[in-house]
Amino acid sequence: MKLEGLRQAYSRAVRGEPTGHRLLEALFAPLEAAALIYGVAQAVRLWSYRAGLRKTKRLGCPVISVGNLTWGGTGKTPAVMMIAELLKSRGIRVAVVSRGYKGAGEARVNVVSDGTRVLLTPTAAGDEPFLLAEHLRGVPVLTSRRRYLAARYAWSKFQVDAVVLDDGFQHLELARDVNILLIDATNPWGNGKLIPRGMLREPISQMSRADAVLLTKCNHPKARAIAEVIPRTVQPAELFRSTYTPRALVNLYTNTLAEPHTLQGKRVYAFCGIADPTSFEAPILALGARLAGFRAYPDHYNYTAEDLELLEGEATMKDAELIVTTGKDGAKIKGFLPRKLPFFQLDAELELPERKEDFLNLLLSPFASRTAGPAKKD
Repeated sequence: MKLEGLRQAYSRAVRGEPTGHRLLEALFAPLEAAALIYGVAQAVRLWSYRAGLRKTKRLGCPVISVGNLTWGGTGKTPAVMMIAELLKSRGIRVAVVSRGYKGAGEARVNVVSDGTRVLLTPTAAGDEPFLLAEHLRGVPVLTSRRRYLAARYAWSKFQVDAVVLDDGFQHLELARDVNILLIDATNPWGNGKLIPRGMLREPISQMSRADAVLLTKCNHPKARAIAEVIPRTVQPAELFRSTYTPRALVNLYTNTLAEPHTLQGKRVYAFCGIADPTSFEAPILALGARLAGFRAYPDHYNYTAEDLELLEGEATMKDAELIVTTGKDGAKIKGFLPRKLPFFQLDAELELPERKEDFLNLLLSPFASRTAGPAKKD
């Protein structure tokens, strides 16, 4: 089996989907031992913070963490955007801090955006921080492997009132005032096993550390009922539902906007490099597009000019009228697009169809009750 086929089979296996290869599934069996070792290491790490052997550090302003128990695909970036915008709407100066996964920035703290200008390329920043910087005007975006350093820099340099910590559920060094856990309603736990045998970063029981659970993709056709997602033994203090809704179709040549429903009836060739490709395919079909072809690349894939020429060639052969990708992918390909077919990115946003005011009150709660002292939760 080719490497790409192996990667796809592994991705299906950890998501709890059939791979179609019994021999291949047998080869995954040794990963059970690796998952056990990983689980023990995670438990020891959590215990070391709770026992005070490793210190959780408090910032001079409230910290709101957005994270998950699985790797990739839950919609953290749209959730961070929504939360930052909600805080901004109440006059709160906010910064976003991310690890900058796969970003090439070498500084201890990388300023992706100062709130006015985007200062780094997608390669230096990492695709998701760059996307945040492009969309969040007036919001500094910073990355660092030690997110406490980036958060402290944002607080002192930009004098922000709050920091939103991207992908922070497992980041225990920085204390948080609100701990929000995202769960993908279409595939909450994959096969239910820990990395590398599954997609869980921590056991499901650690959901109890969250102040609130935000279910994502609740409008997806494959979304599950809450009873199938939330174990009876672990009930979150707050539970919110969200939808992922297309908001604009952006022409990558001209940067002009069109309504998402422009895709209706069009023959569309789509591609993406995200953790859950089906979450991109489904809304395209829901918009009434006729899918001429679809190609999924690994998450955080770095495209080359040759990749795009290949995509355009395949789309042309399948009589596609246009090519569509995600906002995260679109940010990385603008500089070397071929010119035979139009390329678009489909921007989407996270929305709260219900209890939006309750969610906002949760975000604002630290500003009324925050006191200097130990972190509320590890």
